[in-house]
Parts: sequence; C-alpha cells; structure tokens
Amino acid sequence: MNKKFLLKILVIVLAGLIWLFQAFLKHHQIMQEIPVTLYNIPEKFVLLQNNDVTIPVTFYGRGVDYLFLKMSRPFILINAGNFSYGENKLNIVETNLVFPERAKLEIRNISSDEGQFIFLDRQKLKQLPLELRFSTAADEEFFLENKILNRDQRIQVTGPESVLKAIFSIKTKPISRKQVRDGKISVELEKPEVQIQIMKESILLDVAQTKIINRTISLIPIEYPLNKNITIIPQKVSVLITGPKEIVDKMNQNSIRAYFNSKDLDKLPLNKSRSIAVEFSFPAGIKLIEYTPERIQILRNE
Repeated sequence: MNKKFLLKILVIVLAGLIWLFQAFLKHHQIMQEIPVTLYNIPEKFVLLQNNDVTIPVTFYGRGVDYLFLKMSRPFILINAGNFSYGENKLNIVETNLVFPERAKLEIRNISSDEGQFIFLDRQKLKQLPLELRFSTAADEEFFLENKILNRDQRIQVTGPESVLKAIFSIKTKPISRKQVRDGKISVELEKPEVQIQIMKESILLDVAQTKIINRTISLIPIEYPLNKNITIIPQKVSVLITGPKEIVDKMNQNSIRAYFNSKDLDKLPLNKSRSIAVEFSFPAGIKLIEYTPERIQILRNE
C-alpha cells in the first residue's frame, strides 16, 4: 500500500517538474512595473521620497528569461540634468531600460498613454528653534532650576521646501541631569523627517548650575496658640536644611515657620503632658534634612 502511495507522489512530482520545464521554455507576454532611477539631478533640486515612479513595460520571451529579469531588479535610468522645478514629463526609450543581457526578452511596449511625470522640489536651507525634551519630570524640574543659557540657539537644516514648511522646531533626544558635566551637556538632535538633513548631530549646551549647600539654623521659635493655656518644652528648635546657595545664605530664624497641630489640645487633661512632632514651612526650593528635637512636650496648665 505504501509503495503504491509513494509511486503516485513521485508521478505527481515528475509531472509538475515537466510542466515547470515546459513553462520555462514556452514564450509569454508579460507586463511588469519597472522603477525609475534619476541621475545628474541639479544640486538646487531634490526628488521627494514619496515621489517614486514606476513605468509599465511589456516583455515577450521565455519563462526562464523572465525569471532572470525578476531576479535582477531592472530599472529605468533617466538623466535629470535638464529637469526644472515642479513636474517634468518622462520621455522613455528602450535604451533607458537597464536589465541583464542574459534575459533575452523582447520589449514590446514602454509607458502608458497618459505619460509619466517626476516632481522635483527645491532644496532649501532653514534655521529652526531648538525644542528640549526631558527624560523624566524630575529632570525637567532640574533644568528649570538650573538654567540652560544657550537654549535659544537655532539649528540649521536643509531639505525639500514642501517638507520644511511643515517643520517648526528641531527636537532633542530626551536629556537627563546625569548628562551634565562641568556645567555643560551634550545633546543629540532628532531628525524630524528622513529627507531633512541636520548640519550637526549634537550640540553643546551651557548649564548655569545652582550651587546646593547645607546649613544649620538654630533657635527657631515654635508657634503655639496662646489662648490654649499650655506650656511647650522646648520652645525653640534647630534645623539642618539644604537648597540653592543664593536662597540659603539669606535665611534666618524668621524665614522658617515651626508649628504643631493643636487640634486635640482641648482634650489634654490638666497637668498632663503629651509628646508631639513639629511641622515646618520653608521657602520654595528649600528641603529639610533633619531637626532637633524631633518631638516636643506639651503641658496643659491649670
């Protein structure tokens, strides 16, 4: 049974090979779209990438020759030296068609009745503003506090006029505060479009870094309600803070508000004390590192 089945498979395979061999030797008329390639384009013009043109070409020949043609990726070569801005009609003859000699095919027809056109755009130079992008929200906050001095510089780009009209800035790749070295940061630029050329792949920006310092401020009075008939021990605290030097240097005891939540003081029994944490209010940009004492005692008087 198995032998008969294998024999049938072999017969089918041989029949397919014979048919394929005959198809390769048989003559066919086949139409194929052939892409156009331009050379000698004037420097002031550029071909848009979405302007790809193919020309329908009808061939006549053996199947094996048509296979050679498909494998060789034929193209139509056009000299654009005399082309002008805008639409240019293509006048194609057989000598423009480039394909292997071993594909012995007869060319029966090139192009369509309507004709084909190539659009050349003007190559333009433009100055665009820089648009910074940040890796995280924390990085954006850092660069707001530490000013980038030359962020207003403009980036020179070239490209097709019609493409440049829709581009209003050159974006950076996301930047991080970790990239800052000695007050400078090297920023990579992103291409807005494939056909746009940026004169520089990266630029160096100057960062006016704010010096961060630590400082201890002592004897800060703790606010408390005088109408509650209470005593607090101690009545003053010391804090260790950090922040920009220009802010920290100007601070004193009056720059910091120390207080506590007095919401439940009425429930405090007479001559009884309670331990409570101190809260603080600082100027913008200032952060608390630690404070002493960490808790104060509150005593309700008679």
